[in-house]
Amino acid sequence: IRDPRQADYRSDVYSLGCVLYHLLTGLRPFAKPNPYDTMQAQLVEPIPSLAEKRRDIPPALEKLFEKLLAKDPAGRPQTVDE
Repeated sequence: IRDPRQADYRSDVYSLGCVLYHLLTGLRPFAKPNPYDTMQAQLVEPIPSLAEKRRDIPPALEKLFEKLLAKDPAGRPQTVDE
């Protein structure tokens, strides 16, 4: 959001986390009434909890989800194996 020139495969990892959240909850993470507010929320709001929406989410999946949506791209999985 801040600098599209910095986007790389880790942006795709973040997107995968957003899709996972949508598939499991039926909601979009950080959803706001307009695109600007949604982008702002992605920058400053905490990562939403899957477990708050679905009590059947295993802790390991919640932890992976949090890594996928890490604010700092360096905190996201760096390889497929990871």
